[in-house]
Amino acid sequence: MGTSYVCMLPTSKNYGRYALFKESGNIYTTPPVGETLSTNDIPNFLGKEAATTVEVWGDAKPSYKFITSIRDSEMVDNFKNELKTFYWDLNEYGNKLYFSRFDNENSQKIEKGTKWENYSEWYIEIKDRP
Repeated sequence: MGTSYVCMLPTSKNYGRYALFKESGNIYTTPPVGETLSTNDIPNFLGKEAATTVEVWGDAKPSYKFITSIRDSEMVDNFKNELKTFYWDLNEYGNKLYFSRFDNENSQKIEKGTKWENYSEWYIEIKDRP
């Protein structure tokens, strides 16, 4: 098994240029629509932190916050892999949030009959409600 994740949230850059990693308080920003720092050789992975909850928003409706979370760190093997939770400046139009489970470079054999019980969720919080 190579790259793997238990939860992924794709967003357009209009609604997802910013990612707040709740545990650390760090905010990562991607370039605006029409721009990316990712290339064929260098993917722009931001964060790579041990985070179970991330808040995502953009410039189009900054009051709309996409709150995305996983149940616990056990779901991602306690963040033993290099990528952990990361926000990918995918291309000129979109970004993706990943809660990763395995390293990119190191394969891991999964035994027959292995079972995982995972739980993830996302919801929209509107910050400017009356």
